[in-house]
Amino acid sequence: MCLSFRLTAKDGAVIVGRSQEFNADMRSNIIVVPRGQQFTGTAPNGGQGLTWDTKYAWMAANGLDMTLAADGQNEAGLGFGALYFPHFAEYEQVPAGQERRALANWEIGGWALSSFATVAEVRSGLSSVLVGDVVLPQVGGSMPCHYIFYDRQGDCAVVEYVKGQRNVYDNPLGLMTNSPGFDWHVTNLTNYVNLSVANVPPVDLAGLEIGPLSQGSGLRGLPGDWTSPSRFIRAVVMTQAVDTPGNAAQGVNLALHILNAFDISRGVVRPARSDTDGADDITYWATVKDLTNQIVYFRTYDNLALRMVDMKQVDTSTGSIKTVQMAGPADWVLDLTRDAR
Repeated sequence: MCLSFRLTAKDGAVIVGRSQEFNADMRSNIIVVPRGQQFTGTAPNGGQGLTWDTKYAWMAANGLDMTLAADGQNEAGLGFGALYFPHFAEYEQVPAGQERRALANWEIGGWALSSFATVAEVRSGLSSVLVGDVVLPQVGGSMPCHYIFYDRQGDCAVVEYVKGQRNVYDNPLGLMTNSPGFDWHVTNLTNYVNLSVANVPPVDLAGLEIGPLSQGSGLRGLPGDWTSPSRFIRAVVMTQAVDTPGNAAQGVNLALHILNAFDISRGVVRPARSDTDGADDITYWATVKDLTNQIVYFRTYDNLALRMVDMKQVDTSTGSIKTVQMAGPADWVLDLTRDAR
């Protein structure tokens, strides 16, 4: 269960919030990949796939201690997120002789962030590759995902592989959750056109005025469960209703407030089968990407302290891949007792 959404500040800064929910720790850290790195993709038979060099330096939250992008951005202002897409993801066939065009589905983010500056370039570049169904040994199968791309110019697109076909959707809403597909979620919005951030006015019933009991009556019926369709609706309401932040700093603050509304505590979402006890879905980490200023902010389930990596302050002209640990000691409480003495 994941969420990705965009905010655009009055000064043009583009901010992207992301939460990562899962039923297992995917061992994520922030990696910084400099320009000039060489990569080789993976074909469905495990053979050599597409090869590419890193044109743009990028940083991302990875997974499984691998050089992959689960959620990232590059120095040109392109943002990326891979979100879980179970029951629907079905990747492309890679015909014999076409293996050198192949990418495993978990390699899409690193390839795109290495290669492109805008969402338009991603749309064009996707036609040159084949994304195959490749087994990821660490999980014993492929990872069913769909993908969302942003750029600092304000463009956004969702990429989904369904029944072996690549579907690319323009996404003016700038957000995505999980299954079903993006087109289904947009259609589902029609069930909630009655919602409003304005309170419902009182009505006259035979001379008796009946009004709402509290604030927020216009959003009565807003779904509050953790399913991806419900989270999509809540995310649309929140991102469309909030006041536009003035600048990047205000946008980061606002994104964190929105993420608070989607945070899943341990034990709230549990597996149906008793033999999977301990596999609760929780919010393992959340990121806020400032695409304009090349900064990623993050916090984790066990450490709510907001931390950041400023890619502009890292030498990304050459050298090896750098890793910043996301996990850390839970010393996020600032003791202000001395101020009361």
